[in-house]
Amino acid sequence: MTDVNGEMAISPPPAALGSIDTELVVQARSGVAEAREELARRYREPAYILGLQLTGNREDALDVAQDALLRFFATLDRFQEGRPVRPYLLRIVRNRAMDLWRRRRIRRAESLDAADGELPRQIADDRPGPEATTTTSPTPRSPGCWGFPSAP
Repeated sequence: MTDVNGEMAISPPPAALGSIDTELVVQARSGVAEAREELARRYREPAYILGLQLTGNREDALDVAQDALLRFFATLDRFQEGRPVRPYLLRIVRNRAMDLWRRRRIRRAESLDAADGELPRQIADDRPGPEATTTTSPTPRSPGCWGFPSAP
């Protein structure tokens, strides 16, 4: 397996990851910059990949992953020690991608209105509407129409 730089990455066994992550979280909480950098290095690629899957756009995926990592470090004091970092961080990525989607959906809905707050003017149509083309008089029935006997 290779890392982001194309170098061979040696992954510790999954059980060891939890204890290493716990140690890194404790150090990062106490202000050790290297621990924060190691956590960011370790989880930036999975955060980006999930962001890309959710947004479908590289720039948005980078924004979502970076925002999620910043939020993770900002709320590190609330993170439960011993809890796995990866699922927690990926949940933040998912939430940030959903927030981005919601903001864009709201912005798109607002952009339908004109800039001055008025609705765009409609083009006049001189053609007759549907009510003008319908007849108000009853149509004559033909006997046995559609195979049913005519009404008396």
